[in-house]
Amino acid sequence: MMALAAGLLLAGCKEGDLGPELAGGIDGLVLDYATSQPVQGASVTTSPPTDALVTDRQGRFALRDIEAGNYTIHARKPGYEANSVTVRVRENRTAEATIFLEEGSESEEVVAAVDVVINEWWRTAEGDSSFVHVEYLVTNSGTQDIRAFDVNFRIDAGEAEFYHQESGADLKRGQMRVGGFRKFTRSFEADSVRVESTWFE
Repeated sequence: MMALAAGLLLAGCKEGDLGPELAGGIDGLVLDYATSQPVQGASVTTSPPTDALVTDRQGRFALRDIEAGNYTIHARKPGYEANSVTVRVRENRTAEATIFLEEGSESEEVVAAVDVVINEWWRTAEGDSSFVHVEYLVTNSGTQDIRAFDVNFRIDAGEAEFYHQESGADLKRGQMRVGGFRKFTRSFEADSVRVESTWFE
């Protein structure tokens, strides 16, 4: 079994920055497989990563203004077997996803997992030099402590690409950590910022 503590965060950029051109949403529902009753307090994450959510009393969750494409939605709660479904998000449309959780062993499966969400980013200029500022959230969404982790970011700026690595240590299970950095992009203005990859142990 897997459990995580996560809060709802919105990712975006400040006014004047460019976001995804195509965006939509997901309305989700987590139900008990045997009874079809809502499962409250289930942890919900997606691949590729968006926001980390917890279902409400009706077993519902919602994602808004996410980039169009395919998403695998993972639902977990202690006492249940984890399950996932895949949906396609289309521009200006809301996809529906229903996930059934089946009761399982009370013992938890030991799993390591790290989720990264970009809270916001923005650009500044100093003379002929450009910079991108990024604020992000790292969450240990697994069932064991993380000794060390790396997060690799990619910044697209027209014809140029820039990369930046952030590192951390001692991230306990369920723990969240806010971070940020400033990256020099020479004379190029950033168009987008995304998480390229993560590593942890």
